[in-house]
Amino acid sequence: MTAPALQAALRACAAGLYPLEAGVDLLIAHAWLLDRSDFRDRFVHHGISITDMAEIDWAAAINALDTGELPCSGGEGRILRLAASLASGIAVYATL
Repeated sequence: MTAPALQAALRACAAGLYPLEAGVDLLIAHAWLLDRSDFRDRFVHHGISITDMAEIDWAAAINALDTGELPCSGGEGRILRLAASLASGIAVYATL
């Protein structure tokens, strides 16, 4: 799936659910994560109804981030955490 098609499918699935739209748009704006095949293949699920749709398994992505299975820089991890918090209510916590 091309990047524009993936973005459209994610937006189609989130349409009308404003917190989900915000989380998806944050990830799209920081395209690095959606460009990674290890993220797309594991945490983005595709389906077709009337239109192409895709959704992110936010809980699984955060769990993988927490356990070191999804290596990211500190900033990348914070963006993912913020997007997951917006989209699905997963708590953002600060580490000291």
